[in-house]
Amino acid sequence: MTAIQKLRERVMNRCRADPVYYVENYVHIEDKDADELIQPFRLWDGQKQALKAFADERRVCVLKARQLGFTWLALAEA
Repeated sequence: MTAIQKLRERVMNRCRADPVYYVENYVHIEDKDADELIQPFRLWDGQKQALKAFADERRVCVLKARQLGFTWLALAEA
């Protein structure tokens, strides 16, 4: 295995083990209110907790309001 393949494998393993790391480093979202349409997905504390619950539990029910980013969060986790 080459050095680049080893590095790629380590990064993929970290992403699998830590969904917050994956989302904050590799997921981008659309933000129609921002200067640039495509933005990095920066998680709030509540989103981090929800993402960990999505990863740890088979079923998660979320009672939420609009504009909290949970649709993007669920898509990123999927």
